[in-house]
Amino acid sequence: MKAFMRVLVQDTKTQLYLGRAASWTPDFNQAVNFEHTLKAFNYLGVSQMKDAQIVMKFEDGQYDIRLNPPQQRMAFSLRAY
Repeated sequence: MKAFMRVLVQDTKTQLYLGRAASWTPDFNQAVNFEHTLKAFNYLGVSQMKDAQIVMKFEDGQYDIRLNPPQQRMAFSLRAY
């Protein structure tokens, strides 16, 4: 059985997920999948988004992991990786 995981950005106040075209959606299936946490951290750093967390969303929600970036976010380039 293949593992299912998505890397999403979620607003911590509204619990909505970042969707396409900078919209917000309650449905994680409609959210942008960053595929890697590094890409999601980079997005948060570049966008200066506040009140957001990264969610590693699994098929079975009991395994979901939430990562809260530090308040002082630093943007970094993914080109080095």
